[in-house]
Amino acid sequence: MGDFWNRFWYSMLKMSQKEMSNIDFFDLLLACIMAVITVQLLGLLYARICNKARNLRKEVLIMLLVMVMLLMWEIAVTGREQMSLRTIRTEIWWFGKNMDDNTANFLNVMFFVPFGIVTTWLQKWEKGWRRILITGCLSFWMSASIEISQYITARGYTELVDLETNVFGGIVGAVLAIALEKLRKKEEKINVGQSL
Repeated sequence: MGDFWNRFWYSMLKMSQKEMSNIDFFDLLLACIMAVITVQLLGLLYARICNKARNLRKEVLIMLLVMVMLLMWEIAVTGREQMSLRTIRTEIWWFGKNMDDNTANFLNVMFFVPFGIVTTWLQKWEKGWRRILITGCLSFWMSASIEISQYITARGYTELVDLETNVFGGIVGAVLAIALEKLRKKEEKINVGQSL
């Protein structure tokens, strides 16, 4: 069993270094700064037009969501080298023939967990199970847009298993977000009970 974990961690380290080496962090930083400014201006404009107070919590979550999406886009599309052929892989099995495939699928799940957390936190008005369903649909939309862009630009492989693992990662993020909210509410009740 120890040999499996050694190969898994080695494969994850190798793959993470490869993915991160192609990212243009300066462009990503500029895009994030522009996203923050845009969200702030839109929030200010919305508050003025509707004559409402600004919801800073929502604006921060939207900024986080945009930054997560920009990072995902940079890693999955623009950070990839262009290939000579467009390729669609139709395998749907999560566990591949080698450790690199398994690691890639695990990283695809983890890749969408932050997206799932932030999109779930933005849906305060919905009930728990509906938030998970909506987050799953948004994860599918985001993943499909990445896969279609990879196909159009011939950057990376367009894979059906990526859609599956990305949606699963978004749902894991949604479940984590709801669990964290329930834990926070439980702690608040305990703190209120102790202060009385």
